[in-house]
Amino acid sequence: MTGYPTLKFFPKGSTEATPYESSRTEAALTAFLNEKAGTHRAVGGGLNEFAGRIAAFDEELKNLVHGEVQTLTTVTENILKLAEESKDTYVSYYVKALSKLTKDAEYVEKELKRIRGILARGGDLASKKKDEFTVKANILAQFYAAKAEQNKEDAKDEL
Repeated sequence: MTGYPTLKFFPKGSTEATPYESSRTEAALTAFLNEKAGTHRAVGGGLNEFAGRIAAFDEELKNLVHGEVQTLTTVTENILKLAEESKDTYVSYYVKALSKLTKDAEYVEKELKRIRGILARGGDLASKKKDEFTVKANILAQFYAAKAEQNKEDAKDEL
């Protein structure tokens, strides 16, 4: 695609440009920048649903069977092992959420509801704080997704 102006992406520390040759929509440009810069921004500048999530940790959470202490213990041990090797910024939030979950089986639902309420009100939240809450909600949603998947499996077993 040709157009004016010519857009090019320069990775940090490089003089080699990657030309932008896709649609001129905000969504297409945001997707391009996310891919090239390794970010998770949504159209409009906020964070998307992948921000803060760590794929290996999310995969481990799928093994979580809510209400069973043994699977919670196993998943916690596995995530703690992964955490030792990870340098990701959001490792500590996965570990904190698991720790809270061991003390309160309803922690994820309550905390996710609280954070989503804060984000919905938004208003005078600083953008950095909004990003922080969005990341926490994204991570907690993975705990919740594991529970929802387990509930589906339980319903199938009952039939």
